[in-house]
Amino acid sequence: MRIALAVSGAVVASGLLLPTRAMAVGIATPGPEPVAPSVPPSDVPVVPVEPVPAPVPVAPSDQPVPAPPPDAEGDAVEAAREAGARRAAGPRGRLAVGDSLLVSVTPWLRSQGFRVHAEVGRQFSTAPAIVRGFGSRLPRNLVVELGTNGTVSPAACRTVVSSAGKHRRVFLVTPRVPRSWEAGNLRTLRSCDARFASSRVRIVDWHARSAGHPEWFAGDGVHLTTAGRLAFSKLIDRAVDRHGLR
Repeated sequence: MRIALAVSGAVVASGLLLPTRAMAVGIATPGPEPVAPSVPPSDVPVVPVEPVPAPVPVAPSDQPVPAPPPDAEGDAVEAAREAGARRAAGPRGRLAVGDSLLVSVTPWLRSQGFRVHAEVGRQFSTAPAIVRGFGSRLPRNLVVELGTNGTVSPAACRTVVSSAGKHRRVFLVTPRVPRSWEAGNLRTLRSCDARFASSRVRIVDWHARSAGHPEWFAGDGVHLTTAGRLAFSKLIDRAVDRHGLR
């Protein structure tokens, strides 16, 4: 009782008004501890964000950016390559190699810019040596009209195309000759054509073009009349005009 009165006196003396219950007890009764609010768990994973580095300031320059020096060595190499390709392609023009059919149309073909290398009775087997004999002088367009006088071997045909080289174009004329070797020669020439890319070989199909035109042939069914010579030479000329290399 003394303690309570002493405290009361002390409080009144200091001019403070405190609740009577607190004064009687002298010590405040502690309340319940606060509970932190619960946070519902999240199913979204937290991905750490990497800091983005700040750009490094670059001091502006008033000086123009110099152009790279010309690649003189590269230009020289390219020029040499182009010159080599031109030499490999051979001179511009057209050469026709053939037998008696070609002999009969030589004047007209020459008027169209052809060089003609023809001989009566010539076999296809002679063609590889003729082509190789021209060497670098072989024109870019080569017409081979052979197969009237005998069998065309697959090896000889492939050799002609290979000897001409990949920068030239070979035109193979299919024969119309009512003889036992006609069908085999047609198969061989078409097989030879299929073996190489169209950029290297083209078929000039005289056999198909002359079908149904008996008036184009003499009595032997092989050699040509005036009308036949005109049709034959025009077919060759137009094929080279359309598909030949310039």
